Amino acid sequence: MNDEHSTENNDAQASPSPTMAELKARCEQLERIVHELREQRKLDAQALAELSEYRNFVYEWARQQVREEDWQDFSEADYTMDLGDAIKELERQEQP
Repeated sequence: MNDEHSTENNDAQASPSPTMAELKARCEQLERIVHELREQRKLDAQALAELSEYRNFVYEWARQQVREEDWQDFSEADYTMDLGDAIKELERQEQP
């Protein structure tokens, strides 16, 4: 039994098995994927920062366009609509 076990170990150690080559190839593939994901994360972070900057710009622009006195006579009741009326209006707008 010891001889059988020794023979198996010697065979495994003597020549690299196809499994080892497959594992190495898979490891390299995963390293490339990790690198690509890190690059994509950098691009996403940059895009998010740009989007945040744009949002802040739009908010500031909107603040400059609307003055406080423009809202003094605002009444929410003037701009509310019954749900049924809103649906009818949307359906009317959909028709050519």
